[in-house]
Amino acid sequence: MRPIIAVFIVLSFVGLAFSQEMEAAHHPHHFMAGLNLSEEQQAKMLDLQLQHQREALPIRAELKVLRAKLKLAITGDNYNETQVKNC
Repeated sequence: MRPIIAVFIVLSFVGLAFSQEMEAAHHPHHFMAGLNLSEEQQAKMLDLQLQHQREALPIRAELKVLRAKLKLAITGDNYNETQVKNC
């Protein structure tokens, strides 16, 4: 029983750390508040974040399409292992 409790505690801490990281990623101003950046540096960080988001958008869209194709290939009526491997 103790190993199960230990695993639960570890997973709880991992989940908490991950959620805090995701929160910082969605709210860059909170992240930058602790860095003591000048206004110019903050503006540059926001510009870099926007640039990254613009570059990531088509990649995320492509990934979404590929995941959908893979799901269809796996769950479709005519399963084809070669098609699944090529997705």
